[in-house]
Amino acid sequence: MFTKLVTEGSQRLNLPGTTVSALLGGLGALMTSDRTGGISGFVDSFRRAGIGDVITSWYGGRTGTPVTASHVETVLGAGAIQKLAESSGVTRAVASSAIAFLLPKVVALLTPNGTLPANESVVAAFTPFARAVPPSTKVVSTRPQARWLPWTAAAAVAILALVWGRNRTSSTDVGRGADSARVVREAAGSIAPAMGAVANLQGVTWEWEGFSTPTEQRTIDTPDRYTIRFDSSGRVGVRADCNRGTGSYTATPDGQLTLTPMALTRAMCQPGSMSEEFVRAVSIATLFDVRDGGLLLTLPANGGTLRFRKAG
Repeated sequence: MFTKLVTEGSQRLNLPGTTVSALLGGLGALMTSDRTGGISGFVDSFRRAGIGDVITSWYGGRTGTPVTASHVETVLGAGAIQKLAESSGVTRAVASSAIAFLLPKVVALLTPNGTLPANESVVAAFTPFARAVPPSTKVVSTRPQARWLPWTAAAAVAILALVWGRNRTSSTDVGRGADSARVVREAAGSIAPAMGAVANLQGVTWEWEGFSTPTEQRTIDTPDRYTIRFDSSGRVGVRADCNRGTGSYTATPDGQLTLTPMALTRAMCQPGSMSEEFVRAVSIATLFDVRDGGLLLTLPANGGTLRFRKAG
């Protein structure tokens, strides 16, 4: 049942097929565990987290509402994801992102008639994938390589390197003290722009002007009809053509971004509208970068980048 999904997952997640198979096996174990009530209990865990409508939106083979790595860890628990990661030979971050990609497709395949199958049927479907990847094949990350280092690591490296170099050439304790103080000031100055990145994201209405993937480049003809705005209060609002949506988000100085599922109006927009595609894409964005007056939102697993401009 999941053979094609392994191939697709390997390509989209940039992981070996054996690793994707192991992740599927681990996901199957979580979905069918008797300890948590089997497949019915698995679905109930999403309901208890307040996003039961997300998992049921995949029933009947539908694309439905996407989930993020953060949602996966919230529902299933960081401990469970960590164990799955270790058994599959990947990091927890990779496992969370992979499950966020695989889970909607798995549920869609399991529910072709729009109903949840018996737990025994689900166990049988996952049986061919219940093999772990040896630890020696561990994958560190599948996220697109960032164009900058996390600010904490960069600052630490800068401080250590400069202190070491200056201390070697200093001849007195006073000189070393002055140099060390200067190093701290210089490091603080280098951190400040990164700290300001979140502030640069907020309070601006961003218009969607295009997106790019490894295979496609596209420009949006009506950017003003697809907008997103991040408030300093942690709320995010979108205009998706004829629809409007709100939710919450968290953003960190090193460019990490997590959005909760949005409450969205369900108006029928004109033919050719990209309302659903826009909301689906921004909902799963995991990185942001504000530069040259524009905003870039990066999707997980090499899913592409959304480009925004400031509203005029």
